[in-house]
Amino acid sequence: MRLACRVTVLGDCAVSVPKEKGTARIRTEGEMPDFRRDPVFSRAGAAVDIGTTTLAARLYGPGGELLAEDTRLNPESAWGADVITRMQAVLAGHGDEIAAAVRSAVDDMLLSMTREAGLPDRAADYAVITGNTVMLYLLTETDPEPLTHAPFHAPRLFGETVSAALLELDALAPEAEVYFPPCAGAFLGADMLCSLMASDICRKPGTRLLTDIGTNGEMILKHGDRLYAASTAAGPAFEGAGISMGMGGRDGAVDKVWVKDGSIGAHVIGGGEPVGICGSGLVDAVAALLETEALDETGYLEDDPAVISGPVSLTQDDIRAVQLAKSAIHAGLRGAGRGRRLRELSGHRERRSHRASAGGASAEGPDPGERGSGRSVHASAVPGSARGVRGVCPPGGAGVPGRQSHLRLGIYGADAVLREFFRI
Repeated sequence: MRLACRVTVLGDCAVSVPKEKGTARIRTEGEMPDFRRDPVFSRAGAAVDIGTTTLAARLYGPGGELLAEDTRLNPESAWGADVITRMQAVLAGHGDEIAAAVRSAVDDMLLSMTREAGLPDRAADYAVITGNTVMLYLLTETDPEPLTHAPFHAPRLFGETVSAALLELDALAPEAEVYFPPCAGAFLGADMLCSLMASDICRKPGTRLLTDIGTNGEMILKHGDRLYAASTAAGPAFEGAGISMGMGGRDGAVDKVWVKDGSIGAHVIGGGEPVGICGSGLVDAVAALLETEALDETGYLEDDPAVISGPVSLTQDDIRAVQLAKSAIHAGLRGAGRGRRLRELSGHRERRSHRASAGGASAEGPDPGERGSGRSVHASAVPGSARGVRGVCPPGGAGVPGRQSHLRLGIYGADAVLREFFRI
């Protein structure tokens, strides 16, 4: 409710928040490198990614076959859109409620996938659960207080196995275990390390960039045999939060915007009338406004608000929120260790990276190859350190520029851990 202070309350009142309707639409397709199949489960294993905004899961058989998958919004959003607000909620005494909410959602996903696969209840006997450091702290009811202030020391970095019963995941077999891949630090989580594994960039030549564009923006640059990482507080704008008409990627959300013959067109998830705009639509819309000169290079909006489709519009404050989020990602790409650029840290001073992979929970991915889509085609909207990349690859680094999946890359890394069980 902290974003709803647009009305002055003059006396006692009741506030009701309507429940969002429709199904979350999150892209789950992507490409994975080949992995040897040596499963640590006998009947079925689950890979789960707990994102700040999105939950995603897959169920596999012992032969590596995909049995079922499920995606939904993270119920923790009831306690705040970002990790800082949620940690404050935990410190205020709501930790058990938050843990119960996310555990229940994950358990429901596991049960749903088991039944979709035609397996008996509680058939899955192993799971890998990944996520950023804060998400894993909230799930396991680990005290997040050290993560809320400098020096942001994370006393628990996971890389451990616990019983499913300890997490109250009743949809798993009674004897099932859950593995948490390790985190690198307070704000470089297990999901990013899993993404690093799934992208397979460590085994590929050239300079490569991996980034998770989300509330907590994380990026890893690989050059030669070295890896350099940075994390930045981007805020939830790219995920549709904090925007006047923002929403998650669900029915009624504008997820694509383009310019044709000087006019702005839009696509709505599920068809019908638009009711809001999600992250991918937001990036499109800003680029479209820039292309039609309704928005100038400084971010000034000529007509405030600017209509995108039907009742959906963007305000000047929305544009500023996008600029702040973009600037945070830009800063992360440029800076690491005493403020020096990532490429300078590695001694790589060329302006071109060989490949870039990105993930996030914005429902649809940017289409660098589609000029009809405004996403990622305006140089002014792209950090200077990232311009000139030869292609934006799907998760797994397919090596062919094209549409990328915007499911958080963490689930693919969880897949990798589950299917190969590397202990990074």
